[in-house]
Amino acid sequence: MAKDNFLREKKQSLSKLDKSRKGSIDAKMAKLVAAINRNPDYYTTSSCSGRTILMIVPRERKKWESEWLFTSHGRTTFTKLKKSLLKLPEEPAWFKKEGMILHVCCRTIEAASDLADSAIKAGFRRSGILAKKKIIVEINDTEKIEVPVSMEGKLLVDDSYIRLLVELANEKQDRTMKKIRKLYGLITSIKKK
Repeated sequence: MAKDNFLREKKQSLSKLDKSRKGSIDAKMAKLVAAINRNPDYYTTSSCSGRTILMIVPRERKKWESEWLFTSHGRTTFTKLKKSLLKLPEEPAWFKKEGMILHVCCRTIEAASDLADSAIKAGFRRSGILAKKKIIVEINDTEKIEVPVSMEGKLLVDDSYIRLLVELANEKQDRTMKKIRKLYGLITSIKKK
């Protein structure tokens, strides 16, 4: 992609409104996203630092049509999660810990390779280059959990299991934050072409 076209697309992309469910960049991702966007070879198109969710996934609908009973983009507590389980729906409710995900548009395949290498060095093993009309690096964390916790309005698990899920999710989020900090250091050392 010609440099002028890339810079024009970068400016247009970064000026758009955030259409995510959250409506803004996670505070935990802001420093990393800003560092990436300062480099003339990159711009971010989406980001999430990872989150813990309690969601209803109706069997007849798509994932994006699901209802969120609870969400946290950081550490959470048993009390906060348990409060969301007081009134259970008939549809299945799932506890999910989603890992960090970041999409970055790159000016060249060389720039994309540098970024993907940095992501893997930081611990984001599921990272790679996607290319069709644009060159995109997807940085994807493996710190995930996904289990059903209720069906037909009945809780499938007891409090000790919910406490365990919260503990595991918090440990995974802590590991993700260490990887994000490491990636920030690696990103800032990538030489601008």
